[in-house]
Parts: sequence; structure tokens; C-alpha cells
Amino acid sequence: MPWYEKEDLEKAREMTAIEYLKRYEPQRLKPCRGLRHEYELTDHDSFKINEITSQWHWKSRDIGGISALNFLVHVNGMSFLDAVGFLLEQNPSYIPPNIQEREMAKKPFALPERAKDVNRIWNYLKHRGISRETFVYCVNQGILYESLPYHNVVFVGRDEKGQARYAFLRGIYDRGKPFKMEQSGSDKAYSFCVPPSGKCCRVAVYEAAIETLAHMTLEGNRTDKYRLSVGGIYAPKDGRRKKEEKPPLALEHFLENHPEVTQIEICTNNDGPGRYACETMKRTYRDRYEILINLPERIKNEKTYPYYELLQQKKIQILWKRVLDFFCAVVLTVLLSPVMLLIAAAIKLDTKGPIFYRQTRVTRYGMTYRIFKFRTMITGADKKGPLVTSSQDDRVTKVGKLLRKIRLDELPQLLNVLKGEMSFVGTRPEVEKYVDQYSE
Repeated sequence: MPWYEKEDLEKAREMTAIEYLKRYEPQRLKPCRGLRHEYELTDHDSFKINEITSQWHWKSRDIGGISALNFLVHVNGMSFLDAVGFLLEQNPSYIPPNIQEREMAKKPFALPERAKDVNRIWNYLKHRGISRETFVYCVNQGILYESLPYHNVVFVGRDEKGQARYAFLRGIYDRGKPFKMEQSGSDKAYSFCVPPSGKCCRVAVYEAAIETLAHMTLEGNRTDKYRLSVGGIYAPKDGRRKKEEKPPLALEHFLENHPEVTQIEICTNNDGPGRYACETMKRTYRDRYEILINLPERIKNEKTYPYYELLQQKKIQILWKRVLDFFCAVVLTVLLSPVMLLIAAAIKLDTKGPIFYRQTRVTRYGMTYRIFKFRTMITGADKKGPLVTSSQDDRVTKVGKLLRKIRLDELPQLLNVLKGEMSFVGTRPEVEKYVDQYSE
């Protein structure tokens, strides 16, 4: 019986399932109807595999994977040792380097076919909040157009001679997972960049192409600086910094070719990865450039756009909800005012300190406000222990224990509802410290 070392097993796992199928069993692959880059097997119609990621799932048996090794064992029924032996013979890692380089060479870059107009992508982008002025400016610059046959938004990156060297495609349909991909052969050093209308010394840096247009719109369609998308950022999952941190390739290349630029405006998302990338760029360039930090409203970023779009579509319902909140808050404040006066007097007689407790909370769109509550703890309790309290917490006052038990300490929040900072029905407004953890 053959014996394989750990290194052999790692090499056997290098080949993906899609690579194996295309090389050795292409006749079994059949494109899935209506789905791009998705295939099924001719002999197992419940088996699906993605052409790009090689993720496969056999629904009828509820198993899946990525590697060719898993596919051979679980789908083809080959023994584990036989599958390893086969892959060690066929694995590309054993191909001589010069042949391997030729096989893995990049496809030549070519822009997707252009549509006759830009009507569909304009309809999509205006619903994403992009202004007409910003849209027209980018179209006229030749860096934004609509593709065929799927009518994707195409963001074009050009080199110093004006030649297209990069393209990012973004789908305009909301069905299923949003389509996003770089065009084959794209050179990330020439990522999407909105040029200024005149001379300037500043470049604003963004994570994604669409964010350059969104920020340009928010700034009144200004064309007084370069707006560069770096095509994604890197941040370690554990949040720990690496010894060697490389800045984005697109930014490095841009600065090399634009010596007139003296200011870098960092406009990454205000989430964990965005702040990590911001700090990395700040440390890398602060000795040579003036650094300006311009992170967007916290929480509102590319990942949460669908939520904000949904809110935009429900403006009428939200307005009626606000009217109902205000009416109910007025009525309850009047009816419960005698109770609140008695509670205020009891707090004053029980311990020294203010009647109300104020704390900063985070609400919709990442905005902050000061919440009202009846004070149920000794003055300065948040400095003498954790923000979270327990039933046996000795910082809670005698009156406070009773108020907490029947939830009457929350009554002053009617004032927050009247001011429009809270609603009777909605998510819990959280403390900033914990929102920072959720964002990451």
C-alpha cells in the first residue's frame, strides 16, 4: 500500500475540481441555463460547480468542496490513495517551470463590447445616488460605458498614453448575488481613476470604482482632484499587522507617474478593513505626502448599500411611521408625566447626583445621539466598572433596582422619540464601543 508524505497531500490538493473536469472529463460539463460561470454534470443534474471559484455542491447528497481530490473521492468514488496517486502524476506543480509559465500566462486584455447607449447603466447608477453631472463627466472622459450583451457597468482604467489597460464590470440587476469582476487580462496598476478638469496636486483614494462616483456626487460633482479606485484592499482576518505591508499597487503606480501630487486623501470605508488600510497608507506615505483622512459616515459603506437602498424605497412608510411615533410619544408623555415626576423625586431622595443618565448611542446611518434614562446607578458608575451590569451589581441604587425590574427607567426615552432619534419599533441603539466590534 503506497504511503504519502504531508507535502505530497498538499500538492495533490492543488488542482481544483473545475480544472480537473475541463482537462480530463470536459464531456461531463454542461452550462447551467440562465447562470453565468455555473456548470452541472450531465450524469448528475443536482451537481453544480462554479467556473471561477471551483466551489461545487452535490445537492442530492449534500456534500461539496473545491479541490479535485474531494471530487474524485466523493463524486467519482475513487479511493483516497488512488486519487492522491493520480493527482500527483497529473498535478500542474510537476510541470517544468517554463511550460507552467506559458500555460498560466495572462490572456490579452480587451474591453468588453460597447452598447450603443448608456441608458440602462444610468438608470441603475441614479438609483445608487450617482448624480447626472458626475455620470456624464465620466462617460465623456471615456472611462465609463455600458457593455453588451449583459449591459454591465464598465469602469475603465487607462495608462499614461490614454490606452485602456484595466476594466471592472458591475452588474445592474438585483436578482441573486450581484455580478462583479475584473475583465480578463486587466492590469491592476492602471485601476479606475477619474481625472480632474485641470491641474491639481491631490489624489483621493477609494476601495471600489462606484465609490469614486458616489463621493464625487456628495462633493457637488467637483473635478478638482484625481479620484483613484485601488480595486479592493487587504486586511488580515485576525487584525494583526504584518511585518511587510505593501500599499495598493494602483496607488504606488499612480504616484510614480504623477510627481505633481503632494496630497493623499484617504477615503476608504469606515469599517475594520477600511480603517486598517487607512492606517497602512498613512504610515507608508506620511513622510513624503500630506495625508488627509476623509472616511465616510460610519457603517454606511459598500457592504451595507442594499440596506440604504431599501430604506430609500420605503420613504412613505417611514414618514407615516415617524408621524405615528410622534403622536404616541406626545400622548404617553402627557399621561405618564405624574409618574415621571414621582420617580424623579424618589431618585433625588435616594442618592446624590442627577435625575437623568445620558449616554451616547449609535442609531440609523451610523449617527450618534444622547439617550435619556432615569439614573439607576451611583454617579460615575461607568468609570467604576463595565458598561454591562449584572443583577448583583453593587453600583445599582435601591430605587434603581425597582425601576430596572419594571423597566420604568426607560420612560425618559419618550423625549428621544419626540426628537426623532428613536422609534417605538426598531433595532436597539447600541453603545459606540460595541458597534465598532460589530462593524469589523
